[in-house]
Amino acid sequence: MIMMWLAAAAIGPDETVLLAQTESPTQPQVEAAFLYHFGKFVDWPPSAFEGDRAPFRICVLGEDSFGGVLDQAMAGKKVGDRPIRVERMSSVTASSPCQILYVGPSQSARLSEVLKEIQGNHTLTVSDAPEFTDAGGMVAFVLVTNKVRFLINQDAANRAGLKISSQLLNLAMKVGER
Repeated sequence: MIMMWLAAAAIGPDETVLLAQTESPTQPQVEAAFLYHFGKFVDWPPSAFEGDRAPFRICVLGEDSFGGVLDQAMAGKKVGDRPIRVERMSSVTASSPCQILYVGPSQSARLSEVLKEIQGNHTLTVSDAPEFTDAGGMVAFVLVTNKVRFLINQDAANRAGLKISSQLLNLAMKVGER
């Protein structure tokens, strides 16, 4: 039920009605909904933004498994007072000021390198790569009986200066340290 609510919250009302009548949300739709809600249930320090008017940036590194779903889900949405901007990246650096970085499947072999490159940033890292949280990532999507769930590496989030709300921690399948 929560998964359906999260997916419905990330897509527009017309699409919600259509989905309710025809089919369950797809994995990319559910993951996009989660990314939006992660933005609402994680606190970033002010230094995570380039200024008071800077947008809330959700970045996709590497292969984009969302297609247009992520852009559609974030269109017109805000996190706090900040409009959401979705960006695609082929590489990251320490100066990449993303609030959420989704590490695509094509970057699985480079996970350690990617996480090292953004070390010191206040960036929530998310992926569906196997063993992502074990490698030092913060949130890993996993499929359990065809439903998208997630694991949280709270220690990695703490090191990045991020505070994850207890509500989000309670929804996670597993909350742990590296």
